[in-house]
Amino acid sequence: QSAPARAKIRIEFRERNDGMIPHEWQVDFGEALHLGADCSLITGKTMPFVMPLFLDSNKMIIIISPLNTLEEDQ
Repeated sequence: QSAPARAKIRIEFRERNDGMIPHEWQVDFGEALHLGADCSLITGKTMPFVMPLFLDSNKMIIIISPLNTLEEDQ
């Protein structure tokens, strides 16, 4: 774990979300993505997927979410 990276994620999150504080698991997930780890997350995933961009604005994140298909399967 990188304390400076985690601190930057928290600061950027608060600045971009009206002072909200991220959950520790969101920071864990965002850091893991930044480090290139394969990750799975079931809930609360929008911000953790974006968090690596707080550390490197040259990165690009592509999220593929087949919500319509998943909804039809329910």
